[in-house]
Amino acid sequence: MTNFQVTWKFTYTENIVPPRCRKPRPEKFEGEYTVEIPALSDKEAPVAIIETDNNAAPEILGDERRTRIRQYRWYNNQLWFDHKIDRFKDTEFEPIQPVTKGYGSDYQSLSQHQEQACLWAKSKILVDGIVHQPLRGEPRLLVNRDYFNQKFYVSLERHFDYDVPRFKFSDFYRLDQINEAIAKCHRWFERFQNDKDEVELIIPYEFEILIPQAIQLNPQAEQAVADEEKFQTNLQKLISETKSLFADDLQRCRALKEVLATF
Repeated sequence: MTNFQVTWKFTYTENIVPPRCRKPRPEKFEGEYTVEIPALSDKEAPVAIIETDNNAAPEILGDERRTRIRQYRWYNNQLWFDHKIDRFKDTEFEPIQPVTKGYGSDYQSLSQHQEQACLWAKSKILVDGIVHQPLRGEPRLLVNRDYFNQKFYVSLERHFDYDVPRFKFSDFYRLDQINEAIAKCHRWFERFQNDKDEVELIIPYEFEILIPQAIQLNPQAEQAVADEEKFQTNLQKLISETKSLFADDLQRCRALKEVLATF
């Protein structure tokens, strides 16, 4: 591994006491700061997950959707990708220049600019000269159900974060659980068909896992799932106990409110 050096150039502000003055005054200065970005080979940052998206957004707005293959790389116990993934389009990261202009404010101090430069450098690697940035989180799968224009849609979605309205952390599937997620998609599809509803099934993703440990990167999400399930279990137990303790519904509801307020 080698390091690619980048020099940040910026304007910063420091409080300086001018000659024959007693109070400091803000003055602007031109500064620069050099940071290093890991420059890796294909072997040093190997491909960990290959994702095939058969319903990817087109390159040109209005064209038909297409198949796109994404390769997520593994480095420093983290997944990296060479594009910004957006709902409508994947955008390639801009090449890194040896000398670049910092994005901080002119009113920031020298140390603040230096800190920003370090954070910027930590969020990037070069693999065979191509810029990569870390994924927001480990990719997980979600079975979603939508209703639009008098039609139901059951779809398998891939997410990098797990804060999705209407869904719990425990609703997400790891990539190695894709068969379970697909089976759930089919169950929902058949349920809508049995109800004589118009429904479309969308399962666009396929995954090849080359480094198994890459799909176990998110202990925070795993802990959140465990905490959520523990809370639900305790809540069900509490409801059952209040039914035996309080015959009156109003008293039972008041007791539950008091207990839940302590959670």
